[in-house]
Amino acid sequence: MHELYLPVYGWLKEMHASSTSATTLIGMQCLQGGGKTTLCDQLELLARHDGLNCVVASIDDFYRTHAELEALARSMPDDPLLHGRGQPGTHDVPLMRATVDGLRALRVGETMRVPRYDKSAHGGLGDRAAEAAWPVIDGPVDVVVLEGWCFGFAAAGARGASPPPPRLRNVDAALADFAPTYAALDAFLVLQALSARYVYEWREDAEAERRATGGGAMSADDVVDFVDRYYPSYEAYLPELYRASPCAEDRTKRVWIGRDRLPSPAPPAGHDVLQ
Repeated sequence: MHELYLPVYGWLKEMHASSTSATTLIGMQCLQGGGKTTLCDQLELLARHDGLNCVVASIDDFYRTHAELEALARSMPDDPLLHGRGQPGTHDVPLMRATVDGLRALRVGETMRVPRYDKSAHGGLGDRAAEAAWPVIDGPVDVVVLEGWCFGFAAAGARGASPPPPRLRNVDAALADFAPTYAALDAFLVLQALSARYVYEWREDAEAERRATGGGAMSADDVVDFVDRYYPSYEAYLPELYRASPCAEDRTKRVWIGRDRLPSPAPPAGHDVLQ
């Protein structure tokens, strides 16, 4: 609480107070399983205590439907990175943008539903939940936190970098669709893992909990296959994000975390987060 939640919440309040937007839009990135959901739950509770209406939306809730993902896989037979949810290209970006815009436009007395994704559907492959199960948000909204494992990754062309590896060609093209949302951000938070390899352990931790409760979950082998579809993007985009934020650095908060998901001292210069 004192090492992570309260310091981040204090920063969030500072960003909101200094924002020129009626509704402050804060982006957040961390590896899957790194504690984003728990942190965001605490931010919502702390904000509510202070009388702020803080709404968290995850890009995971904007994956394409199961049927759309199946169609995408059929249309891209030679691109295994797009065979199942995960990579940029498997998100419904127009729905995400419309939802964020809708939340920022809510006024007193107005409400709207925010999409949710059921990751347990279809044996863990996932599907968008029925609209009746989407939470209802009351306006106005003071802060929107939009979080995701790849949120903040920039297409190679957008940062003047050399073209991505051929296997990431479609992913890189899809990342360009996120650029308008990045441009709308008022602030950005990144939980920087000392090693990107933690994602395999953290994803298995989450699926093991689901298996223990009898819910739909992936097997251990499925988890490795699942994370393998993500890891090429970590290799290509994570080091650059750790160097350059989609927001100005004075409106960016960086927190290093270890295997235990707790804040850690910054590593020495030259540290390789991909190891």
